[in-house]
Amino acid sequence: TLVSFLQPFSNTLWILVMVSVHVVALVLYLLDRFSPFGRYRLANTDSTEEDALNLSSAIWFAWGVLLNSGIGEGVPRSFSARVLGMVWAGFAMIIVASYTANLAAFLVLERPKTKLTGINDARLRNTMENLTCATVKGSAVDMYFRRQVE
Repeated sequence: TLVSFLQPFSNTLWILVMVSVHVVALVLYLLDRFSPFGRYRLANTDSTEEDALNLSSAIWFAWGVLLNSGIGEGVPRSFSARVLGMVWAGFAMIIVASYTANLAAFLVLERPKTKLTGINDARLRNTMENLTCATVKGSAVDMYFRRQVE
């Protein structure tokens, strides 16, 4: 299906990853903005206001680290924000490795398909929601199943 790439993780984990990306980006921005050694506090530097890590650059940085894409400009300058960036990179590496392993397992693993042993199989008496049966209308098998349901 179209969303089968989401199957390796549960919905809760996907939501937590999305939230953590934005929380890390916000903390990166705040650490870089208010650090005494950040870009805004150094007087004798060549950094300009455009080079500063703004919130959109921090979000771009967090997503770039998670998706392992190239990160050009807009990187944290303060020591505390860089440490958080390294911790985030380690977390992202674990998440990506787990996703890759689970995706490979989903693609390789075959669902067990057991055959019915006969008309008296217990699965036919206690039908599951995902078990469908087809019979010829009016046949003996059709009548047997109709009597079992009623």
